[in-house]
Amino acid sequence: MATMNPAPAASAAASGATRVPTLAQAGRELRLHGAGGMAEWQALLGQLAAQVRARDEALTARRKSAKFKRFGLAGIVVLAAVVLAWKSEIVVGVVAAIAGIWAVFALMKLPGADYVGMERIDFVRRIVDALAAIAPSGSVRLAAQLNAARSIPAVVLPGGIGVERGEREDAWLRGSLQGVPGLRLSWQTTEWRTVSLRRTRNKRGKTKTKAKLAYASRLAARLDADHALFALNADNAPQPGPQGVIDARKTPRGYTIRGWRERSAKMLLGSTDVREELAALREKGAHEWFGEPANALVTLMQLCEARLVLRGAKGGA
Repeated sequence: MATMNPAPAASAAASGATRVPTLAQAGRELRLHGAGGMAEWQALLGQLAAQVRARDEALTARRKSAKFKRFGLAGIVVLAAVVLAWKSEIVVGVVAAIAGIWAVFALMKLPGADYVGMERIDFVRRIVDALAAIAPSGSVRLAAQLNAARSIPAVVLPGGIGVERGEREDAWLRGSLQGVPGLRLSWQTTEWRTVSLRRTRNKRGKTKTKAKLAYASRLAARLDADHALFALNADNAPQPGPQGVIDARKTPRGYTIRGWRERSAKMLLGSTDVREELAALREKGAHEWFGEPANALVTLMQLCEARLVLRGAKGGA
């Protein structure tokens, strides 16, 4: 982002901007809302990332412990059933094994897969780090919900044959960069998740259950430029492509460059417990179901910035 070369900017406090939230507040709400300097955000996000990581790792440890106890007790039940079958009848042992294993799994519940996830906070950290590299004295305003679990619609399949469907739109991140003379950069990240649960019965009377997840995302960046300082780069016309779509327009006060990138995907889930299925996807490293990579938004910002040149520079229109 070569044209973003700011002069020394006043601090957020001097400009009357909202301060960044405290670590305790952000850790409790998992929400960011405020404005401040790059160093402030980097420090807060680093500490908050450590908290989120520790929380999720502790939950993973509790779930692993519960699974170990489950299978340990199930093994004891099977051994007892084998002894019972040997001393009495095989059928009695089989029935005892099935009933005992069912009781173990029914009574020993696993802690819910209520993961916060590192995807969102890592995304925000990478965006702030990228902006700090080109505008270290700038001010960033952020509004973000870091708990990805809030974007999952709560859908419960009722008894009997039927279909239940839930959809949730989550504009989880909005931000803007100020402090660069003649420029104002803003961005937004929105995700949509749709969960469909279906229970059907075939001609033979067998009941089947299907669960589907649909995911869609939209990254958007906007760059407003003062026409007294900048001009459109005539040598770099916007070209649609996998990196995003760029649109440049002249306004009474200057130029507005917009960029956006969209993606959607669908998949079948193994069960109707959506949170458990997503936890399994996260363990497999299937991060494409939890958001977009931060470099995709940074690329959009760079594409928007490439449409501008300093006024009077070669290629300006």
